[in-house]
Amino acid sequence: MRIALGCCAIALVLACYRYVPASLDVVPSGSAVRATLSTEAQLALRDSLGLRRQTVQGTLVERDGDRLLLAVRTDAAEWRAGAPALDQRIAVTPRDVLQMEVKRLQRGRTAGLLAVLAAAATISVIELIRRGNPGTPSSGGGGPPE
Repeated sequence: MRIALGCCAIALVLACYRYVPASLDVVPSGSAVRATLSTEAQLALRDSLGLRRQTVQGTLVERDGDRLLLAVRTDAAEWRAGAPALDQRIAVTPRDVLQMEVKRLQRGRTAGLLAVLAAAATISVIELIRRGNPGTPSSGGGGPPE
């Protein structure tokens, strides 16, 4: 039962959000973002921090003039099950960001997924009730004892 609930939770999280392109100058601080970095920025981050990806996911922490501060996930090469995910703050310039995308809720898919999950839960409860109460015991016939 726990595995089924975990799978449903993961499906709910994955199906409810998507990344949409956004102009860098309108993305507010605190937004969940995905940024594609220039080759120069990627090489600089690889050499200084060991970050080996051109596209990073995280949070836009701060915008300060000609500098963006992003909190991104560290590389998962040394990650172990049960270990907390670690974020790393990186500073890049707006010209280092080739594409910026913002994480947005998809209301239609979320509503559809919730409806499917509610139907599955209802069917499961009905089946559990049926299994727990297979029928009424038969009475020996006749009326009340004398």
